[in-house]
Amino acid sequence: MEIEVFESKAELGRAAAAYAAEGIRRAIDENGRANIVLATGASQFDTLASLPPGTYEVLGNTAVLEESGKLHSPEKGCLVGSSATMLTCMNQLAGLDLLGLDDLLAVGFSNPLALLGLTGDDVAAGEVLRYDPAARRFELSRRAGT
Repeated sequence: MEIEVFESKAELGRAAAAYAAEGIRRAIDENGRANIVLATGASQFDTLASLPPGTYEVLGNTAVLEESGKLHSPEKGCLVGSSATMLTCMNQLAGLDLLGLDDLLAVGFSNPLALLGLTGDDVAAGEVLRYDPAARRFELSRRAGT
């Protein structure tokens, strides 16, 4: 086993992000896409991993943990977890400057659509996604006239 020691949480975070980015790049190179799930709350991992499948009340919300490990909200029809939007998450990822634009678009657009059985052609024509490489930031806006 290889053990690495870092001087700070920030240094550990940067190293972990670089390691994850390399794995994402490798998966995209080998498979044309990468399926990733990001999670936080490391102090909760052991507890969450020990929960049996069932229905749980979490902060006033119902969460269902399936045998497969899928944790979802039946009322909201979504996975339980972050309240951040995909755009917010993609801007955070872009700001780390770990992936190029093609890989960012694969991670945040093409791959999630593919998991749903969709393509870019299935997305509403009224939405426009722009990327500012200098600011490393995406912006979503309505197309004029829609």
